[in-house]
Amino acid sequence: MIDKQEFVALTQRLVSGLLREAIGYSVEYQVPYYKGIVGYLVEAPMLWIRHSHFPIFFIAYDRRRPDVLADVVKQLEIAKATEYFALLIVVPTREGTGNEAEELRHIVADSVYCHDFVVLDRQHLASIIAQNSPKRLIEIILEQGIELSSLSPYVVIGPVPENMFFGREKEIKAISQTIRRGNYAVVGGRRIGKSSMLQKLTRLFNRNPRYRAIYLDCEEKFDYEDLFKVLGDELGQPLDSSDPLDFRRLAITLKEEAPTRQVVFLLDEVDELLAFDAQSKPAGQLFKVFRSLSQEGTCRFVFSGGRTLYRHLHDAKSPFFNFCKDIVLGPLAEKSVAEIISKPMHQLGIELSEEEALIDRIIDLTSCHPSLVQWLCDKLVKTISVRRITLDDLEAVSTNPDFYQHFIETAWGTAAPLERLITLLVEGPIFELDQLLEALAHYGITDRPMIRDALEMLQMNALLDRRGQQYRFVLSHFPRIVREFEDIPTLIETLLTQVEA
Repeated sequence: MIDKQEFVALTQRLVSGLLREAIGYSVEYQVPYYKGIVGYLVEAPMLWIRHSHFPIFFIAYDRRRPDVLADVVKQLEIAKATEYFALLIVVPTREGTGNEAEELRHIVADSVYCHDFVVLDRQHLASIIAQNSPKRLIEIILEQGIELSSLSPYVVIGPVPENMFFGREKEIKAISQTIRRGNYAVVGGRRIGKSSMLQKLTRLFNRNPRYRAIYLDCEEKFDYEDLFKVLGDELGQPLDSSDPLDFRRLAITLKEEAPTRQVVFLLDEVDELLAFDAQSKPAGQLFKVFRSLSQEGTCRFVFSGGRTLYRHLHDAKSPFFNFCKDIVLGPLAEKSVAEIISKPMHQLGIELSEEEALIDRIIDLTSCHPSLVQWLCDKLVKTISVRRITLDDLEAVSTNPDFYQHFIETAWGTAAPLERLITLLVEGPIFELDQLLEALAHYGITDRPMIRDALEMLQMNALLDRRGQQYRFVLSHFPRIVREFEDIPTLIETLLTQVEA
């Protein structure tokens, strides 16, 4: 039998020593000992696979354990792991046979967890530490039969995790260094990276003892009751309220609990909540509370949103007017796109044939839009038959109707009918304002304020960029792709009826 205390102490030394340095993780917390298994939930930001947040379980093998997988799954539940992926490190006891890791590997291979659990023995640990690189761990994962496609770290839908957050250094620095003096509103179109940025800021603030950051996903929080429910879930205590004034009392309480810490609320995708607040009686009560709390120094705010938030920022009658400094998100820098492509690919052991030309072509196709870059890279990882990507592979993926559809959906996002119509009536990639006005007048659309508003929204959504009286498509391939994928005459007719309506 094993000595429990000695075993736990051994695992603590292993997980916090050279293994941590080699893989590059931080230990979030220890998973309590259970039936010869102790675990540690880790965050590995330099491990560019789909799983960067996972448990490492050390298993004491002092006898044959046919029920070991049930015990591991129980530990996953205790760890509150969001996925089944885990590293299982076999620690043989003095009474062991030396074949324990191989035995466990066979058990895993014959189970439903064959693509989730990775079994490591002493030799594996030694090789990972000797190479001092997470790349060796990925090689071991692939050697054990887990498919390359299942490891793809690229995110097609939703915010990216810590390990896949590249770029936005300027915006992150601006907010994190001045948040004590003001508030921010991050605006932009769909899939441009607003949620990823707010979650990055939340992690950054909460690692600093000077701050307490509270992140709230407001995308489906249409009213006060919804907001207080998610706020209660975040704070771990139910809030039986739907009165905006109660937010004041809550914020003051949080401030009093830790007077030296700056409380920062990060409210993601606030458009629907903002619209509800503006239409309530009395109008704007919740966001007026936000503004007064900030003016008093009780807390600070970082908001994100799209057209509704953008309009309130520029409306002198809105509580948002002169409340926040706005940051409009556009495409990434080319350097960040190159990192998104090359760093995870290299770690996965994927050869990039003609790497510089390949990266340049992806930059050209996507115009550095983060969602389009992630989509292309994910599809490449999942479609190649060998660990090598060529320009021909990229051509095949980028001419697929699936890419065209994702491209157009991303470009248009929540664009209104007139905004979409404008993008179809000019071929670009550069056009003059007079050219557009003439094309719209041909269909009887001459309302200048309405046209100006539509153009402003297209700029906010990072589809168009303005230089004087000249506009250009930020997504330079949009005019070509939309014409190759859509029936333009029919689509124009449909949009015209919606504009008229």
